[in-house]
Amino acid sequence: MAFAEYYIFGIKITDISRDEWRNYLYNQLHHGAYARIIILSEKKLFQALFNRELKETINQAEVVLCSSSLVAWIFGRLYSKILKPSLAVTYALDALSVASECQSTVSFFGSSKKKLFATVKKVTKSFPGVKVVSVYPRRIPLADQGKVFVALRKSAAKLALFNLGNSKKEELWINKNYEIFKQGVTIGVDDSFDVISGYKSVPSIKMQDKGFLGLYTFLRNPLNIAKIFRCVILVCLCLNCKIFPKNK
Repeated sequence: MAFAEYYIFGIKITDISRDEWRNYLYNQLHHGAYARIIILSEKKLFQALFNRELKETINQAEVVLCSSSLVAWIFGRLYSKILKPSLAVTYALDALSVASECQSTVSFFGSSKKKLFATVKKVTKSFPGVKVVSVYPRRIPLADQGKVFVALRKSAAKLALFNLGNSKKEELWINKNYEIFKQGVTIGVDDSFDVISGYKSVPSIKMQDKGFLGLYTFLRNPLNIAKIFRCVILVCLCLNCKIFPKNK
């Protein structure tokens, strides 16, 4: 199943609706096929501009989903098309819903023990078809890491979710340990476990559909200087691409 692929400043993004995303997942899980899925935020887009490994990792992924209103806005300015962003947790819940329908095995990795086990408890209650085969928090004693990685490989989960934060570290860590997770669909879900476990709030699906993701994020933390800096740079690059289209 092929989708239209576009590039923002040389970094791939997939033009895919949520229904198409769910259908794609169903086919992948049903056939037990490998797929690397990346959820592209404005932060990861910015970091990829200065990190070749991250850029290559994103461009080699089977599907790159948009989780940022700013990234969607830039896409619209460059290609005159509408791209609807959704939060990472929305994509994660879609994946779990489809996994439940397919009676698929799922592996959870990342976050703290408290948040992780709260997440798994809620997932198994909401998605009874999900078969949890491994659950490991982010911090693992160095002496136990080898055993954990062997256990992850043996679990051969059809869906592996990694909650390692919204940054390049998540994608590069998955990339580094690719051999462990290549049996199924692999997704870095940023801070989705924090949301599912109830420790972090997010806007409703209705607000997401109306394009208020950026406004919600800004109002929650209007003094995030790093984010403001990233946004200014990305908007300037977008304007540069409009004036000089070859830079797109």
